[in-house]
Amino acid sequence: MSRQVAQLACPVLLALALISAFPTPAAASVRATVAVGTRSVRISPAILTFRCKKSGTGIPAYPNDVCTSNTVTIANGLLASQIYVLGANLAAAPGGKPWILCGGSGSACTGSGAKPGVNQYQASTLHAPARRGSGSTVLATTAKCDRAYQASAGCRAQANEAEMEQISVIGPKSSSSPIPVFSPIVTWFAVPP
Repeated sequence: MSRQVAQLACPVLLALALISAFPTPAAASVRATVAVGTRSVRISPAILTFRCKKSGTGIPAYPNDVCTSNTVTIANGLLASQIYVLGANLAAAPGGKPWILCGGSGSACTGSGAKPGVNQYQASTLHAPARRGSGSTVLATTAKCDRAYQASAGCRAQANEAEMEQISVIGPKSSSSPIPVFSPIVTWFAVPP
């Protein structure tokens, strides 16, 4: 029995001797930094102020006053993108009805000459100054190509490209809201080209 143990022990000792005769492998690691681009749109300034033609203030007069915002810069982020824009219905003052965004590919404007009717308004982006795009996008509550960015190439914006725009609003024929609160919401966003 001890001879069998000795026979088994010899290969194990030989294997241990061979393992210890070779150098231990060195450990190595590699550290890599990967820059991940994020699609984004920067808007500056973030707040629009309006001046209306008929009223001379930031609140539209009836019927159908045309109001234009200050110039804002819409800047694409770190990745080439397509820039889209959309508008929204305006919330009503307490006791009033909201103003519905009309025109574009949204609901039809019901006033005379295809202008906004009662409790409706129309909004457009204006490229200022006109450079590459065709200049104007009539907004809807669904996303549309922002024509300030190469409209013929699907609103394509290069990384860090910036365009200057204004918002033009045609107010309603009349409104049933007791206090005209005028603050259109415009959203720009970037999608993969």
